[in-house]
Amino acid sequence: MVSIPRLHISDNDEPDANEPAHPMGIRTLRRSGGSVVVTIPPEVIDLVDIDVGDDVVVHAASESISLTRLPEQDGADRDD
Repeated sequence: MVSIPRLHISDNDEPDANEPAHPMGIRTLRRSGGSVVVTIPPEVIDLVDIDVGDDVVVHAASESISLTRLPEQDGADRDD
């Protein structure tokens, strides 16, 4: 069995800032053109209130990557 570490959220602006993020599956990184992609399970999409076409911010640390939905900007132009 593989031991998967839990990611600890460190954003102090959120009320449950010390709540660990639970692993929700294992995915394989794949090449697509000049980028690397990973699929996100549907249950994760439902849990975090994001959808196809939403903009996300990519956060990177030495051993982890996380995504945060970009908040809607008033008057922002989007190419939908």
